[in-house]
This record gives sequence, structure tokens and C-alpha cells, in this order.
Amino acid sequence: MPGHQTHFSIGLLFYPLIFLLWSILFSLLGESHTDFFSLENVIISLFTYSLGTILPDVDVHSSLIHRIIRNLFLIPGVSVIVYYLMMRYFIAGLNLSKPLELILKTAVIYMAISVGFLTGLVFSKSVKHRGFLHSPFSAVLYGGLVYGGLKLLQFDSVNAFFLATVAASSYFMHIATDFVAPLFRRGR
Repeated sequence: MPGHQTHFSIGLLFYPLIFLLWSILFSLLGESHTDFFSLENVIISLFTYSLGTILPDVDVHSSLIHRIIRNLFLIPGVSVIVYYLMMRYFIAGLNLSKPLELILKTAVIYMAISVGFLTGLVFSKSVKHRGFLHSPFSAVLYGGLVYGGLKLLQFDSVNAFFLATVAASSYFMHIATDFVAPLFRRGR
């Protein structure tokens, strides 16, 4: 199985070709007004592409990307959402003394973090290597998330679609590398 550095390196070897292919495609379609090589497109696509080259291995419990997603995004994200919901719907309407209010808010933080840790544990136990997260559907889903995020940031549709396709292609590149790597092992 290729490691994250292999996926990252192979992915980046193919990255510039995507720009060339898109530019040729749009030239053939008579659409030359979009500059795919703009600094903004290169910066955003390089980040989302690089992430996509290693993102499928979020299902490997010992991988760096798994620990980053779980510990820096999933656990804190769930904790913040639980804290917000508890404060808004359960604590906000209570008329408590200041000391009791502080104790209750502290308890809510502990509860929110506990739910975050539980969610992280469920995530780690529920993902199976080369399962759903190593599927073409997940690559399309990743591209869709990038597209949706860029549209929220007011990107025009052509650039958002281009950047989402770049992101999804890196995810596909990871899957393809996993597929062909065994063919190059010694002794076969």
C-alpha cells in the first residue's frame, strides 16, 4: 500500500496536466474567457488537490490525516455544535444565580467535549480502510463539497466547477494509485 508521501508525490506530478487539459477543452469549446492559470485558481486548487491526494486515507487509523480530521475538526466541531445547542436551548432561559450559572456552563463544556470525543471514537471505529472513503462516490462528494464551499464564497460557476473537478481528480488519483501499486511490486 502506498504511503501518504507516495500519494502526495504522484498526485502532484499529475496536477499541472489538469490545467492544460481544462484549457484545451475550453479552447475547443470556444470558451477562452476563463483563465484557469490565475493565481487565485492555482492557490486554491493546489491546496484542495494536495488535501485530496491524502484524504482517502482518513480511514487509516494511524494516518496523519485521520488524526488531523478527528482531533482538529471532528471532535472540536461536534463539541462546539453541542455547546451552542445546549446554551441556546437549555441554559439560555434559566434564571440562575451567578455561581450556579458558571458551574452549569462549565458542566455543559465538559458534556460537549465528551460528546465530541465519543463522536471521534465512533468515527475511528466505523471507518474501514478501502471502504466507502476509497470509492468514486467519495471523490465526487469531495468535489461537491469544494464546489459548494466556493459557491458560498461567491465564486462564479465555471471557476467553482473547475476547482471542484481538480479536487475530485486528486481523490481519484489516490484511488488509482492504490489500484495500480500492487502491479509494480517485486516478484510479480
